[in-house]
Amino acid sequence: MNPDELDRMVIQVRELCTDQSLSDIRTDLKKTKSVEITINRILDGSFLEGTECDPTLRINQATIILDSDDDMEQPLSQKQQSLKQKSTHS
Repeated sequence: MNPDELDRMVIQVRELCTDQSLSDIRTDLKKTKSVEITINRILDGSFLEGTECDPTLRINQATIILDSDDDMEQPLSQKQQSLKQKSTHS
């Protein structure tokens, strides 16, 4: 697909789908090579799937770190320290 044809297709899609960025439309059109398919993908929620801008890849690449301090010794409160000292002196 030549650049002029792609530009024409981007404009066609943008006329109907004004919420989408020109660069995202261009990316999807490079994949689909079809104005109709790109518009359908926007409407059915599969826009940009299978492209480098695929939103599902962004979610899958997220790193979640769960950290628990349960295995670490917690500092004693003043009351706990006082009770501990009393029990060791008895």
